[in-house]
Amino acid sequence: YETFIIKIWIGDGEQRVRGWIQHVGSQERIDFVSLKKMLEFMIARLILTTSPLSEGYKKEGGEFVERFQ
Repeated sequence: YETFIIKIWIGDGEQRVRGWIQHVGSQERIDFVSLKKMLEFMIARLILTTSPLSEGYKKEGGEFVERFQ
């Protein structure tokens, strides 16, 4: 298993989401302004552990993207 700490907030009257996520094992942390970036961070960490959850994603240009968009 992998553990993440996530803080998400939405400003009053805004349609945007932002926050930060930290991978507990490596202590790596990023800020994000979209849920897609948050999920990409999580998937990248899960791929390192060869999780079946990572199936359907590939690395492209330094980022993990869905294979079937």
